[in-house]
Amino acid sequence: MKKTILTIVLCGVMVLGVVGCGSETKKVDHLRETYNKVNEYFGNEKADRSNLGDYSLDEENNVVIVILVDNSKEKQEDFIKKIGVDSQYILFEQGGPYTTSGIDFYITKPEVYNSIRFNEYYTFDNRTIYLAGNLREFYVKEQDKDITLKTYLTTAFQTFDEGIKHITAKLELKDILKDGGTKIYKSKAKDIAMIVCNTTKNDKNIFIGDYSMEYIEGDCIN
Repeated sequence: MKKTILTIVLCGVMVLGVVGCGSETKKVDHLRETYNKVNEYFGNEKADRSNLGDYSLDEENNVVIVILVDNSKEKQEDFIKKIGVDSQYILFEQGGPYTTSGIDFYITKPEVYNSIRFNEYYTFDNRTIYLAGNLREFYVKEQDKDITLKTYLTTAFQTFDEGIKHITAKLELKDILKDGGTKIYKSKAKDIAMIVCNTTKNDKNIFIGDYSMEYIEGDCIN
């Protein structure tokens, strides 16, 4: 009798374990599916980007954070409808507005440069921007004047993140890495590439190079 009861209990525990694992796997799959669809929508050049801020994957809380300029209930529902995902895996946050029409930018290159891959360019609040060794400077054109990126980020009436968003909004999002949300932007016309790190280990550094620059494993490690 005791043996029978023990067998029933063990079987029950095993069944619960299997069901639990299956449920958790489905949750991860749904989260990944949601993240992929959000990624596709943000990367779609034909999509209306006027209300889009930014997005990232919060694996600790099992949600995809989506930042909207107008974060009203109506706009949230409109976003969900357009990408066709389960809203339980999306956490909306208020952002913006991000005005990008007033600026442009370009890079300059020296005739001769060394083999150093990246040089430290500017550090703000434990975040560092690195320029590729074959770049001389990054200039921002604003209101008929050209200023360095360093000057633009330190004197403009904006936060550091907003200044970077003004720039990346004019580049094409090429890839998002599965390290927490590192984004790779490029523009062939401007001959520019940017790697904006956002890892689960809280690396937020930024790398800027010409269009040929590629991400190498380990770049986004403090």
